[in-house]
Amino acid sequence: MKWKNLAGLTGILVLLFIAIFFFEIKGGEKRESKKRIENLLFSVSKDDVVRMEIRSESDSVVCEKTNDVWSIVKPISAGCDTTVLSINLTSLLESTIDRKILDTLTALEPFGLDSPRAEVILTGKDAVPQHLLIGDENPTGASVYVKYPDKPDIFTTNKSLMTFAQKNTFDFRDKKIMHIIAADVRRIEIVSKIKGRTILEKSGDVWNIVSPVTIRADNNEVQSLLNRLQNTKAKSFESEKPVNLAKYGLSLPSLTIRLFDKESLAQAAFSIGTKNPEDESGASFAKESTRDPVFTVENWLTDNLHKSSFDLQDKNIVSMNRGKIDKVVWKFDDKSYVCEKSDSVSWKLVSLDNAEADEKSMKRWLNGISELTADELVSYSPVNLIPYGLDKPQLIFSFFENGNEIGTILIGWKVADNYYYIKSADKPFVYKIAKSKVVSVRKTADELMRKVS
Repeated sequence: MKWKNLAGLTGILVLLFIAIFFFEIKGGEKRESKKRIENLLFSVSKDDVVRMEIRSESDSVVCEKTNDVWSIVKPISAGCDTTVLSINLTSLLESTIDRKILDTLTALEPFGLDSPRAEVILTGKDAVPQHLLIGDENPTGASVYVKYPDKPDIFTTNKSLMTFAQKNTFDFRDKKIMHIIAADVRRIEIVSKIKGRTILEKSGDVWNIVSPVTIRADNNEVQSLLNRLQNTKAKSFESEKPVNLAKYGLSLPSLTIRLFDKESLAQAAFSIGTKNPEDESGASFAKESTRDPVFTVENWLTDNLHKSSFDLQDKNIVSMNRGKIDKVVWKFDDKSYVCEKSDSVSWKLVSLDNAEADEKSMKRWLNGISELTADELVSYSPVNLIPYGLDKPQLIFSFFENGNEIGTILIGWKVADNYYYIKSADKPFVYKIAKSKVVSVRKTADELMRKVS
């Protein structure tokens, strides 16, 4: 009998919990949600809004949506920054009434609503526009007064509404300097008054320079350039429909970059002209070929887009994977040395009767070898190698994988105190390399040998 009473009591408690959960907790959430919806300043869903007008003391802008695409229609015709517009519209639609101040028509001046600081007009599909006036802050500074023009009531709402109600035309407009998809670009032509002309083409996932020299490009450098063109935004807009591009240095630009896509090789171009004399930061005038406006771009972008062939090339003197090298032969001071891998991590010094190499010394030395990269270009087409001491190199490194030579590096004379001349044995290109890089690899076999204590 006791068990039956206990089971019955448990059942009652379960039913009571269910009742509390659905009628109090869940019901409370629904009531709170309903109250919040009733207190929204605008009764239109985001997807239904087709027109947004914002008027402030400094600007007035109208954006309209056609076929799900937003555009600015006043005071100019331009594309929208959809991210900024979406965030702003969401914030406006989520703004709520804090409390009612008055429900009878009275003087509007004490609330700053006789000459509103801002106005917002939102229009939904097949709906009457919803118009909101925004006045002064309340005495505590936490809220602002708002009112609908056709109703006597005056309310307060969080003052953050003012942030979104005072956005201007520049805030909403599409500020991209180029409208491209970086991943689709297959050919790049750069014409720089400072650094010359370079043409690059993509084969599979690899970028190559094809003019003024044929050489592999540094994929990371090329991708960085494309990312800047795809993602950077204009600093300001100077002229919507310029009559004379020479005024901005854009009839003969200091830099022009042309991009061609993978399908039709359709061309898009971006040009930079002269610096804006009224901009103290050094911003330059610029233009995208497919659009009318002249805008300005930051000085850092100009510096990072003026690229030479050398800036974009693969700086490795010999293309190699350090982990796959299994033999190195090097020569200096009329002596030759050889080391070979004895297993996955250990090396033996063949020129010292197969003595074991010191693991740490060998690791540092191989790291130094992997850093034998060009620091400056001397010439892509030297007349001869004698002026650089590369006809009789001071230091020679040859690298092998699976018994096959993959490349040889020649290091010639020292240039002043900081550099050496360097080149690959199978290519004509002559470069400079930092002295510190050379010093770190100019080791005898004895210096690499494992010392027995």
